[in-house]
Amino acid sequence: MKKTQLPNCLTLLRMAGSVVLCLVPVFSAGFYGVYLLCGVTDMLDGALARRFHAESRAGEVLDSLADAFFVLVCLVRILPQLRFPSWLWIWVGLIALIKLLTLAVGAFRDHRFAFLHTKANKLTGLLLFLFPLALPWLGIVVPGAALCCLATFAAVQELARTIMSN
Repeated sequence: MKKTQLPNCLTLLRMAGSVVLCLVPVFSAGFYGVYLLCGVTDMLDGALARRFHAESRAGEVLDSLADAFFVLVCLVRILPQLRFPSWLWIWVGLIALIKLLTLAVGAFRDHRFAFLHTKANKLTGLLLFLFPLALPWLGIVVPGAALCCLATFAAVQELARTIMSN
């Protein structure tokens, strides 16, 4: 295998790992192992594509599909296992509304949907990834509130930047 093929192979490995997540018990050692493997492949595929000058539109689309599949599998497998307080659901809903407003502003003004890759959004993504790993030790309230605080900041920042951009 050429090193330029490695990023897409890692992305495909994330997709395969997502399938495995459907088969292992949630919050088991196997689940956490595969979950971490999927996270590592997500961090490495883009970095290696840039390092090996192997970026491509096909790789970008494949990465987005793998991300969406991984997130969907995690939502379907993890959310039913959790008991969120009502206030946390409301907060998540408000964050989602801000994100939708941001998409609407971009679509209306620029005729395209886009999320900004701000540092706050990236940090929110990292915290969201770590969230299931924290649950056995911290429960749902502390990590949920911390994640929602950062996600609110990131969403408002993204909305403000979208509104103020030319």
